[in-house]
Amino acid sequence: MYDIHVILSNSPGSLGAMGMALGNNGVGLEGGGVFTTPDAGHAHFLVEDGETARRVLTGGRLYGQQCMPSSDTKVTSGTTRGTGRHRRHPGP
Repeated sequence: MYDIHVILSNSPGSLGAMGMALGNNGVGLEGGGVFTTPDAGHAHFLVEDGETARRVLTGGRLYGQQCMPSSDTKVTSGTTRGTGRHRRHPGP
């Protein structure tokens, strides 16, 4: 599993363009989300095929992209002692 991070332009359709580019090349988004700032959107998603995702995002000129292996731990809901950190458990 790989974590992709793409910095999107803050304009309508930029997230859809990313999803279409990946989907049209057989890359499914397994989970993630998008966080916005006044200037840009930061999309983080998990994908199985990191190399294809990297190729598609680079070829599609979606700038600011990163693709790296994800952590080997599974995050579950809940916090530890009010610190705001998620509890981590070993993955399956």
